[in-house]
Amino acid sequence: CFDAKKYGHLFLVDPEDAFFESEIKKLSADMTEQGLNLVVLADWYNGPLIKHIKFYDENTKQWVVLQGGGANVPALNKLLAPWGVVLSDKVWHGKFSIGPHAMEYASGTSLLSFPTEGKVFTATLSDEATEMIHNKEVSVSDVPIFGLHHALNSSIAVYGDSSCIDSAGHVTNCYWFVEEILQMMERRSYSFSSSVDESLSTWFQGSYRSPKLASTPLFHQYSRVMTSLDGGLTFRDQKTCPVYPAVESRDFNDTYPIGQLNSKLLSINLDNQPVDFVLMEETEDDNSVKLFYILGFITFLMVLVVCAFLYFMFSFFHKKRIILYRVRTRRRV
Repeated sequence: CFDAKKYGHLFLVDPEDAFFESEIKKLSADMTEQGLNLVVLADWYNGPLIKHIKFYDENTKQWVVLQGGGANVPALNKLLAPWGVVLSDKVWHGKFSIGPHAMEYASGTSLLSFPTEGKVFTATLSDEATEMIHNKEVSVSDVPIFGLHHALNSSIAVYGDSSCIDSAGHVTNCYWFVEEILQMMERRSYSFSSSVDESLSTWFQGSYRSPKLASTPLFHQYSRVMTSLDGGLTFRDQKTCPVYPAVESRDFNDTYPIGQLNSKLLSINLDNQPVDFVLMEETEDDNSVKLFYILGFITFLMVLVVCAFLYFMFSFFHKKRIILYRVRTRRRV
């Protein structure tokens, strides 16, 4: 429900729900016809690991099973299929560096398929699913975790983990990395900036599997796209996009007499029609306001003079009384 002509880039960050068929078609048309660039920050999805991660809820006395992975990778693969991009079912974690920047891969997926014209970045990471299910440490080198492809009218970038831009995460942020992606898209280049001094490598086909949709019987209860029907999943009725009427800009230039500008702020009634700019001439009300302030100032000066006169007279008579008292006292003596 957006006009791609008004935007240059679309971010898909950790999507956990499915996509309507109309959404997939619209995104494809926006990229090929409108030149919209797509940036995907995914997460992990592994069926055996989803079943393995469960805990016993003492409150409900039931076992709680995950209804999805970090992201809905099967839905993402369906969305990215027109460009030949497929994410795997592997779950990777570890630390690496891109140029001078330290990076942390919390729990993310990897690329299974990517356009041959594109470029990728690889790193040495650990297989987290194998560690958790089989309690066995496995380290693999050259894991493709980031891919960039410049198509005819647009570009697509896919990174397998979104934890580094999630404020709820506890990993080093990678906002600089997102900026580098946008710059490479604008330059239609496969090299980072000179400050990073790093280039992407040629894509090679991996040996991983594409994730299958895990058996999550309660997924439809949390989905806005899928619903349950006769024991299976089906699409919900798609809501129409809301239409918001355009708001016309209107200039307000109301002029008020200075006497009405008290300490209170003036409120503008948006229901009023716009008024033309008019230089207001001084009216009788304006003159009366000025006269009021002038008379007030004169009254203040008069009060001040009277107070000064009374103070002077009081001081004079008080001193004179003291002198008379002293003279009488001397005569008595």
